[in-house]
Amino acid sequence: MREVNLTTKGKLSTEIYRVILSGLQPYTQYEPRVRCMAVSSLAGWSKWSNLVVRTQEDAPAGALDVWRRIDDDDDDKRIVTLYWKTSSLFRANGNISHYHIKFLPLEGTPVEREISGSEVNSSRLSIGRQAYAVSVTAHNKAGGSLPAELRIPAKNGNDAEQIVVERTYGKDGEMYLSWQQERGAHGYVVEWCAAPRSPHCDLQWKKYNSSVQSDVIRSHVFRPGVRYDFRIYGSMADGEHLLEKKEGYTEELVSSVKPNVKITSIEPRSMFLDWSPYPTDETQEGFIIGYNVYVTETKEKDCNLEKTAERTQLGDFRVCRFYIGDPHKMHIRINGLKPNGKYEVAVVAITGGGETSAEFSKAHTPSDTRAALLSIIVPIITVSVLALILLFLGCWKRAWLKRICLPDIPDPNKSKIFSFQGTKNAVNRNILLTTKHEPQMVDIVSIQEKCRHKPHEDPKESSEHQLHEIHTNIQMKEGSECAEDVSESYVPCEDEFLVMNSFYPPMNDPSYESQSLPYLEFFNQTYTSTMDGREDTSATGYRPQRNSAQVHSLPYAVHSMHSEAGHDNTSICFNSVGYGSEAMSPTSVGSTAFILVD
Repeated sequence: MREVNLTTKGKLSTEIYRVILSGLQPYTQYEPRVRCMAVSSLAGWSKWSNLVVRTQEDAPAGALDVWRRIDDDDDDKRIVTLYWKTSSLFRANGNISHYHIKFLPLEGTPVEREISGSEVNSSRLSIGRQAYAVSVTAHNKAGGSLPAELRIPAKNGNDAEQIVVERTYGKDGEMYLSWQQERGAHGYVVEWCAAPRSPHCDLQWKKYNSSVQSDVIRSHVFRPGVRYDFRIYGSMADGEHLLEKKEGYTEELVSSVKPNVKITSIEPRSMFLDWSPYPTDETQEGFIIGYNVYVTETKEKDCNLEKTAERTQLGDFRVCRFYIGDPHKMHIRINGLKPNGKYEVAVVAITGGGETSAEFSKAHTPSDTRAALLSIIVPIITVSVLALILLFLGCWKRAWLKRICLPDIPDPNKSKIFSFQGTKNAVNRNILLTTKHEPQMVDIVSIQEKCRHKPHEDPKESSEHQLHEIHTNIQMKEGSECAEDVSESYVPCEDEFLVMNSFYPPMNDPSYESQSLPYLEFFNQTYTSTMDGREDTSATGYRPQRNSAQVHSLPYAVHSMHSEAGHDNTSICFNSVGYGSEAMSPTSVGSTAFILVD
């Protein structure tokens, strides 16, 4: 506050009036007006006098508002740019002639610098890794201001890269910011660039005390569609440390840059789209939050894809829309297309202000020759593989497959049904009898002729010849003359013969009753015969063949010959015996069996 002495003249040259004004600001221009009136005069007040007065300069009041920006130069050096501006508490009180800057390292020689000119508000200096204390004072002719101090902490690594950038939103030219309270901080500083797209950043900052955690920042330089970056620092004892990063728009607009879509790959049932590189940084007019991909068929102007997010109307087209929520994903594969089809595709970028206009590109899918080949090759390969597997299993498990598919034919001799265990002790039993019915009678054979040896033949040779004749004449037809054929081969032996009854055990032999073979029950159940030779017509099933005439004699006789050497030779002579009109079956129970003596 200063006083001003004003001097003015009256009507007379000898009249001088002095006025003292107090409470004025230093180095401030005033325009006082003065008029006067005489005590005895009846003329009234005089005219106003026009005066221009400027108070004298004084030392600047208050302190500057100082901030800094630190950039890494190399491992040992840092570039510090100091910025200062006048605050609401600072008064220049005259013309600022220069600024005095002093860097005080904790260890080392202080660095002082004077910056001349009142229009200059920044200074750049290279410093080391250690911590510094910085002070800035403004000076005029009357003196200097109070020092504005800040501290630069020592370099402990690049902490800014570890902080994630968060989004903030503005409205009506204002930006809303909030931050977390930091323990140990006695204040906060928010900085941003007023012209982020300009080479000249025009760094701005605002300081708060420790009780403030949010603010609405207003600035006449904010523009719609411009992204502003905000950094929030905490003022600690050793200096300001970066705490958070924010970015946002006061108003988002539609992106002016459209995605440049390229069809990099196209197949019969799919296509691959790519629109990278596409800017998602601060050059955009809004945050890129995703992309919409539109697909439609050229001919039908409608989309019939099954695997689609939704169908929507876009102008004259009914399109399928695929949404990509990741702004950094700049490619997509569209599946479910038809071979040899014509499509149109478009990709648009989405921001908070809307999406870009769609520009469709045409695409033609080729024919699906691969599917046709696969439909032929796959069945062939499948059948071949199965055949190899079956062949391998057949070689590996051939014994098991043989038991399953080709079981061994059972040996009749090992069968329980056709076993002859009941007759092992009865070697002379030649007729199988049932247990419930009596067997048929066997008549004794009587021989009318006598067998004799030729005197000049050897008994041993005669016996072998006779056995050969027996095997030959067994196949004779009915009605043939046995005596004629046999007489040419050998001479009848002595008048002795064996009757067939000697080969069979008596009918009342108890061994017949002991036979209990399973297959005999089969014959007993299916066929019965009475003692007088008549068949029981009440039984059904197997019928043994029988002669219509009663058999009186067997067609052969067995003779035992005793050679001179003491060997027994057996010969059989066949006679012509009539059997009736029917032939007999050697397998029938009622038929006569040919018996050879061992």
